This record gives sequence, structure tokens and C-alpha cells, in this order.
Amino acid sequence: MTMNQGIRHETVFTAVLLAASTVAAFSNDYYMYIFTLATVFAILTVSFDVLLGYTGYISMAHGALFGVGAYTLSYLMVREGWSFWLALLAAGVMAGLCGVLVGAISFRTKGLYFAVLTLGIGLIGQQAFFLVEGITGGIAGIAGMFPPTIGSLGDKHVMLILAVVILWITYVLARWFVRSRLGAASLAVREDLVLAQTLGIRVGLARLSAFAFSSFFAGIAGALYACLFGYISPEAFGVLNLGFHSVVQVVVGEWVRYGARP
Repeated sequence: MTMNQGIRHETVFTAVLLAASTVAAFSNDYYMYIFTLATVFAILTVSFDVLLGYTGYISMAHGALFGVGAYTLSYLMVREGWSFWLALLAAGVMAGLCGVLVGAISFRTKGLYFAVLTLGIGLIGQQAFFLVEGITGGIAGIAGMFPPTIGSLGDKHVMLILAVVILWITYVLARWFVRSRLGAASLAVREDLVLAQTLGIRVGLARLSAFAFSSFFAGIAGALYACLFGYISPEAFGVLNLGFHSVVQVVVGEWVRYGARP
């Protein structure tokens, strides 16, 4: 893809996102909520596409990483009194670090074995949310997360603005990542791992970088999800709720982008 094509795609994406968010902002509360929730999951999907689309690895642990971001922000805001912005950044960093750890373990396998291993990690992660009651509130969950104040805007409008802006940032950074050397290395890993290793490509760095990027923004999406609802519990972060959905969303998106063309 040329530089002009990349700029054109980003311009079209920005225009469509602004138009859709403007319509949502002037609609009723229900439609605004639906659009905001869809935007939060779009952040998760765009970040997950960096891993699945450019390394070819299917991670089923992203539901747990999404939950790590949600619980990190919730704990820091509700229990420790942190500001929203610091807690949001900490949520992304914590999920990113957990993603690096998961990747370091899981990348010892490949293909179906990788998916099964991350599936197990995702299931363990959800159970951990039940068990670590001092942080997560256990089965009762945790409540009291609110978005920051922006002028005289209400919480619903603030969440809409935050979700849209962060989706745009995620999209732009994802496109920057895939056009970088690490992105090219990740693509080489997806096409032929053995050949990439033979050519001297730093396979481990490429895969871990893609996993860390994906995990960081999965955590950010989880943090926004927590603020959107103001309450979270472990049931929301299961593999069936988020893990499979993330895979399906990326696969359908790639099919619409490439496979549906005549």
C-alpha cells in the first residue's frame, strides 16, 4: 500500500467515524449507548486484528486481557482514588504486560495448539476474577467508575467522545504498526514462520510486539467498558462472551474487506 492510499483510507475512516458519532450524539440515549458500546468493541477488534491479521495467531485470552483493563481501572479509581486518566493508562499498561507474559508462554506453541493454550489461559483468567475478591469484588463485582468531567457534557456524551477518539487513535496507531518493520516482520511470520526464521527475521520480537500492542488496547477498551456501565463482574469477561466474538468480528471484517469483492 502506498503512502497516498494509506492517507486516503485514514481520511475516509475519520470522516465516517465523525459522521456516525455526530448522528449518535443527537439521537436518544439508547442509540447513543449502543453506538458507544459498539465503538468500545471496535477498539478491541482493531487491536486484535493486529495480532490475528498480521501474525496469524488466534488468541482466545483477549477476553481475560479485556477484563484486566476493566478491573485495573475500577480498582484504582474506586479503591485507590486515582484519576480517570491515570487509571486508564495503567489499565492499558497492565493488560499489555499481561499480554507479553501470555505471549511468552503461548508462543512456544503454534497453530491450533496456540489457540487451545490461550483458551485455557482465558478460562483461568476469568476464574481468577472470581477468586481475587480484594481487587475484583469477586462474584459481587465492583461499581462506582465514572468518566471524567468535560465541561457541561453529561456522562453519556463524554463516553461517546472518549470512545470515538480512542478508536481513532487505535486505528491510526494500528496502521502505523503494520507499516513499520515490526509489522512487516509479523506479516512474514504469518506467511511462513520457517522462512522468516531462515531470513534472520526476529520472529520472537515481532510476535511479542504484536501481542503487546493488541493487549494494551484491549485493556484500554476494557477500561472504557467499565466506565460505560459503572459496574463490572467476572461473568462479562468469559471466553464465550469476548474471546470467540473477537475472532468472529475480525474474520468477518477481513471477509468484507477482501473476500466480498467481485
